[in-house]
Amino acid sequence: MIKFNRLILLSTLALILACSGGGETGRDIDFSSESVTRGWEEAGIIPRRAGSPPGLGQSRVSFAFTSKIDNVSAFRHDLQGIVELFQLTGTGEPGTTGSQFSVVNLERVSIGRNEKIHIHRDGSNHIHEDPAVSVYAGLVNFPVGGAWGAKFRLSNGTENIEPFLLTFLVQDESLISSSGSSIPESEQQIVSDLVPIEKLSSATPPNPGMHNITIADALSGSQPIVISFITPAFCQSKLCGPVLEEAVNPNFLRYGELVTFIHIEPYDIATLESGAGFQLVDIMTDWNLKTEPWVFVIGSGGTVIVGLEGITNEAELAHYIDIALSN
Repeated sequence: MIKFNRLILLSTLALILACSGGGETGRDIDFSSESVTRGWEEAGIIPRRAGSPPGLGQSRVSFAFTSKIDNVSAFRHDLQGIVELFQLTGTGEPGTTGSQFSVVNLERVSIGRNEKIHIHRDGSNHIHEDPAVSVYAGLVNFPVGGAWGAKFRLSNGTENIEPFLLTFLVQDESLISSSGSSIPESEQQIVSDLVPIEKLSSATPPNPGMHNITIADALSGSQPIVISFITPAFCQSKLCGPVLEEAVNPNFLRYGELVTFIHIEPYDIATLESGAGFQLVDIMTDWNLKTEPWVFVIGSGGTVIVGLEGITNEAELAHYIDIALSN
């Protein structure tokens, strides 16, 4: 499992910046579509933001990078470096130029490296042969919404890659996933309500230890909370099973005495099993969440430390749990 080795990372960043001439502070940079596309072609890498548009304040933002290998698009797992962020301005295209706002270290987060056998509700086995997925994540404090630009300065471990660009949008409001946000005192069904565990969790096997306290009651306690919105059996993103198995479950075993873990199914299981389709549970609506999986780390004071959308792994989640325990 990848650990957060700051010394090695800082040395790598220093090399990248030294060889590339540093940042773009002091002059505007062209973020037109032509410039962005040209950068992708020269680097041989296509970037994308791996999640929903972030909101105002500090958020965890992640990016995925793919390259053509034998004419097949494949995730890059060998990169390290930084992203320079630019608040964009201009007319015509949404923000064609911008001046540098901040520089963020990117941490590689990978899941799904091992072949796994997933057992479905009907007892059938499904072997996950999906390739490993990696994203590159960091915390960014956005003061305003609108159009933003990213300039990636990366290395593959042996040589620097030609810098390339990406544009993306930031929402004009603070979201529940932003650090410092307050979460609703939600009430969900738990095992003491005499509800069969199979109606509370589609995991195989389900973990009653993540279904024995409501969010509201957990907020009245003194422990940090990890709340995961994950549906292993009905996942639309194909990431839920690996995130539960490789990120949440190991940390439950490691921190279960110190942290309250809660698992919420994003979709109503009874509705799905009846064939009526996907219906978000009330808590997803209350939290204004429209995607899955999400994993939230909540401090003992009831505020969000971080909201992790999509891919996270054991090391990244443990990093933020340690922050919650240290506060």
